[in-house]
Amino acid sequence: MKNILVILEGSDSDAHVLGQAVQIATASGGDIRLFMTVYDSIEELNRYIGFDN
Repeated sequence: MKNILVILEGSDSDAHVLGQAVQIATASGGDIRLFMTVYDSIEELNRYIGFDN
């Protein structure tokens, strides 16, 4: 594989997934691209609770 996309979301499985991607990239001589999601908890609370109430 030339390129491996790893999506990290801040969960406990991130380290395991990244470790597997490193093993595959090392074996195949490929590159790893990381994408990490950003979660805004305040915006999420506003969505359900509504601070303007």
